Amino acid sequence: MFNGRVHLRHIFEVGLMIGKQGEAFYNALAEKVLDPAAKALSRNLARLERRHVQLIEAILSGWKSLSLNKESMDFYGQELKRRGIFKDPPLADATEEDIAEYAIHQEREMVDFYRAFENAFSDSWRRMYIQQLVTEERGCMRDLVAAYPQVSM
Repeated sequence: MFNGRVHLRHIFEVGLMIGKQGEAFYNALAEKVLDPAAKALSRNLARLERRHVQLIEAILSGWKSLSLNKESMDFYGQELKRRGIFKDPPLADATEEDIAEYAIHQEREMVDFYRAFENAFSDSWRRMYIQQLVTEERGCMRDLVAAYPQVSM
């Protein structure tokens, strides 16, 4: 059990890692899939992840560095694993709908991940930063659901 203090900076650092990992995943997937529509979807998802990274980097750019210690990393890593973030990604021969379903699930889990820590911060300006990320993730999820209404979630 994690007994340390939750730092907003740590959450954003984890979010930065997730965004970079997501961008790399979707770029690699775009290179592997043969279906042109699935390739285009993967590239678009990579661009959305890049946008998340840029948003987080903009937030962090004015903040003092606060390194993650092993206990914190283990805690956040377990939380990501528990939520299924980046678990069982679609294979290279996945259909476009499989990719969309996976992406929607990941976006939903990211919203829940950020929201889980929102109440750890009493200052409204800190909550605003979390809400900004939640809004961004929800927007991506909405775009995916609108593009793929047939995907069951």
